[in-house]
Amino acid sequence: MEHHTTKEKLREDAKIKNCIDKRRADTYYVQNNSLLQIFLGLLTNKDSCSRVLSLRVLEKELAERGERELVPLSNKDIPRLAAQHLLDGFCLELLDGDSNMIHMEWVTEVLYELSSLIGEASRKRIFVLSVMGVQSSGKSTLLNTMFGIQMRTSVGQCTRGVNMQLLAVDGRPEYDYILLLDTEGTRAPEYHGLPGSEKCDNQMATLSILLADATIVVTPGENDAAIKEILPIVLLAYQGSKLAEDNGGRLSSRMFFVYNRIDTKQKNKLDNIIQTLGTSLHEAFSQVQKLTGNLTNLKSESPDVCILGNVKKEYEPPGDVPDAAYGEALIQFREHIHRRVVNNESGQSWKKRSIEEFSGYIEEVWKCIGSANFNFNFATVVERITFDKLESEDKKAEQKLAEAYLESFASIKRNMIEEKGKTIRSAPVDEMSNSIRLASFEAKLRDQVMPNEQRLDVEVKEILKGKGREKWSLQFEELWKMNKLGQERNWKFSLKTSFNTLFNYEHHVESYKKKMREEINELFKSTNLNVSEWTEKDKNKKFDEMFARILLEVQQHFPPKEIPEEIKKVYQNSNVIKTRQIEMMAVAGDGQSHVDDARTCDGNPTLLEKMGMKFSQLLNLKPTEKKITRNAIDSCYESVYAIVNRIAAGKMCYDDSIIYNVISDVDAVLAMHNYGQTLIVELMQYIEKEWEAENSVFAKLKADKECMREYFVMVSQGLENSKLFVATMERTLEKVAVSAFREEMVLKTFRGIRNERWLYDARFMQKHMDLYLIDLLQKKEVDKVLDYIDQPKRLYQTVLQRLIAEKVPRSDEEWRSFASHVTQAIEKAALATLEVDSGRAQDFVGQLRNEFLHGYLQSELLASAFLIDCRDEYQDCDKEEKKEFLEACTTKLIQVIKNQKFPPKKREFAKRLVPKVVQYMKALNDPAALPRCDACCTMCKSLCIEAANHDTKLTPHDVIHQPAGIAGVHCSKSLELSSTTCSQSYEQNETFRLSNEDENVSHKYRDYAKVFNGWKDPRINEELPLREYILAKYNEDIAQKYGLKPCPEIPPNYFRDLSTIKRQLQREIQN
Repeated sequence: MEHHTTKEKLREDAKIKNCIDKRRADTYYVQNNSLLQIFLGLLTNKDSCSRVLSLRVLEKELAERGERELVPLSNKDIPRLAAQHLLDGFCLELLDGDSNMIHMEWVTEVLYELSSLIGEASRKRIFVLSVMGVQSSGKSTLLNTMFGIQMRTSVGQCTRGVNMQLLAVDGRPEYDYILLLDTEGTRAPEYHGLPGSEKCDNQMATLSILLADATIVVTPGENDAAIKEILPIVLLAYQGSKLAEDNGGRLSSRMFFVYNRIDTKQKNKLDNIIQTLGTSLHEAFSQVQKLTGNLTNLKSESPDVCILGNVKKEYEPPGDVPDAAYGEALIQFREHIHRRVVNNESGQSWKKRSIEEFSGYIEEVWKCIGSANFNFNFATVVERITFDKLESEDKKAEQKLAEAYLESFASIKRNMIEEKGKTIRSAPVDEMSNSIRLASFEAKLRDQVMPNEQRLDVEVKEILKGKGREKWSLQFEELWKMNKLGQERNWKFSLKTSFNTLFNYEHHVESYKKKMREEINELFKSTNLNVSEWTEKDKNKKFDEMFARILLEVQQHFPPKEIPEEIKKVYQNSNVIKTRQIEMMAVAGDGQSHVDDARTCDGNPTLLEKMGMKFSQLLNLKPTEKKITRNAIDSCYESVYAIVNRIAAGKMCYDDSIIYNVISDVDAVLAMHNYGQTLIVELMQYIEKEWEAENSVFAKLKADKECMREYFVMVSQGLENSKLFVATMERTLEKVAVSAFREEMVLKTFRGIRNERWLYDARFMQKHMDLYLIDLLQKKEVDKVLDYIDQPKRLYQTVLQRLIAEKVPRSDEEWRSFASHVTQAIEKAALATLEVDSGRAQDFVGQLRNEFLHGYLQSELLASAFLIDCRDEYQDCDKEEKKEFLEACTTKLIQVIKNQKFPPKKREFAKRLVPKVVQYMKALNDPAALPRCDACCTMCKSLCIEAANHDTKLTPHDVIHQPAGIAGVHCSKSLELSSTTCSQSYEQNETFRLSNEDENVSHKYRDYAKVFNGWKDPRINEELPLREYILAKYNEDIAQKYGLKPCPEIPPNYFRDLSTIKRQLQREIQN
């Protein structure tokens, strides 16, 4: 027995020793905790009279430190420590009760770290529950009782701001955490009568409701005055959230009402309370019936109203103990809230949220609350969410239509090459036959696309029927019609261009090359000339004479188009002009000068003046009339310029259809049509000049001069026909191989970037542009950053090219693959020609073309290059041994590919390829895969967020405005830079002046859309953290750049941490 007792004592001593060791280890761990060290560091920096710091004060200090730029490296872990603090069950301040502000960067960083911490266990689903009510109504006590937590509750301990607390839950398959939001009470006596106190209450209540999945409104007692004062706050916020629900956005929260400190024994009083609540709700907002069910027949058991007694049974000892009924009622109410919200009792589905989604949602709601127009901006953000979703779905429909056209166009173009190959030996086809043939191809394109278009019509109608989309349905219906019309025009034009290239340009070029080969052969067969005695100089002289004669003949048969005359004919034959009896003025285009100016303009008002002056001359305005008609001219110029450039976008050469479309789209006003004619003449002259320089019969034949010279020399040396044929094939492949590879790389790159978000989402591209600017700032290239901000179009083009270049496939690997498939195509063509006895040369060309067109490569450029007419030229090829002939062809052609010194290094190749990719996108004119519009705000120089060449009548220019001072906007009297954005100036109804106007002329920002034709009013109220940082950090540099004075009052929230901005942008891009 004694031995047994000794063993037990030893075991107990061992346990005690283990406990002591563990306590020592824990003490050591706590003493070395990073958060504690920071806390102690703060204490040492304070004087002895201010060393009493609560945890709340520490959190506020950490939040402020987390936002400063020059924080010590050790403080970078503060957000993660705060996230761990939240994860451990402690409260964290969401909204600062002193400043009534959310430190958004701090909150974003903490929630990001929190997501990382809980993400390791794959527990990301949260249920957000908030509580609000008048001050000292028992909100914190309610949460403590309901969830068993320890929020501060005692006399005088009032919640400040909004505190959040994270609770892990078990037995809830729908979510893993509950995030509680404990809100500062409204109607605080200490703020009574102070200016802005009502707005603060509104903001607090709104934040509490809109962030939550469920909101508990606590009312102490049965005081009707209290409910009447809090109810407008609830309904004000709920009005926005109900609007959000109606519009398909997720800004709604289910409301629950709790009355406490009520004598629950009096049944009649309970019914009166509920009836009073229903009456007040009906008076304030009739639609709020859905908040608490059917209020016309409310009973005491109403599911969304809970009536409680006091927390304690009595207020004097010994009866001041917790009332069990109070706790039981709250537990039942907690379960009821779960069922009502999660289990879809009311027919509305609940969607779980992740920490990342909640973080982004806080930012959206806070943007609304922080705006000047409280009610309006809630509707704005909800509408923007719904509109963005609608626009995204509409873009997908547009993309599907473009893909249908692209697929059909590629198929028909292959058919055209096939048909041209079959008729290559036939005589030249007359213009009438070509017109019939083109019409048949156009009909095929239309027939193939029609079923897809009809299916998409139904799809778009269903998209527009979505809840809350009624207000935009007509706009998007018109956009869809315009898109279909634009796509039809574009692809019809592309088809016609391809047809003319194959059946006219290429056909004539090949005819003249064949004619010259025949003349060369006849020349050296002639016995009248002593050809054998010719020197190299003699041969070159003779060749130059022959080639010059051929070029002269081409120039006479195919002269450059007289664009003004061609356009004049179209105008004269147009029913629009005839019917409305519009007398057009004679216009002679003066080349490309104005077009060049227009294409390189970067928001320079002198261009507008220049074109306006020219337009004034067309209108025969007197000098005294010019100032009066200034706005009319500007408006007309902007409208016509947008129409003409939209229709001409992606067009590579002149065609009458372009002019007909311009006439159709320009409004039938004399002045506008005269100016439209002037502008389209200049634009078409520029386009046609560039097209003729590369694609005309004259230019193409001239480009083949050295190939023809080589043929001339070989014939002069007496080479056999078979060797001449092989040499011709070599030169053809050598000339087109690299171009075909580049074309394939353009297509592969385009397919790789087509669905990239930065291509179709301007806000996403803005993040990439800001990241690029951050990299420059970190390299201390401040002047370069300010130049880019002053020239936003150049910044966009630079970043776009960098992003595209990153997506260009590895050129060395792709070239090896391309060369391998070209080799296989050559070998297959030779194999298919093995059994041919007659016309072997022509058959080999046909087989090779067929392999290039229908084989693995499916290269239209390679196939069309071998549309060669070999009839009556290479008959001697049939006399040679089949295998020897084909082996010679195969060996020589494969050697051509092997001899290509291509490609250069990946970076160099990508740099050269990117402009071709951009050009291809513009020519393709796919609305969902177009570069962004490069128009910028005249004031702050922010770029338009719409697609390139958008119709400004249907979708005017719109931008996310940056602080105007960053672009040199300043006060005209003090010459101090401005810190406000155009959106803020619009809200504040401020005025502005333009540099090209009289100094006494001013405009209101509320008239922005009238002053700047084709632009929306600046209503997008979104922050651009980097631009704000640049204005705050480089205030002096910006002022020096523009010869102005620095901004004297930079808003405090502009002072940000550059590394934090960068990390946030990187996370948003990655997510």
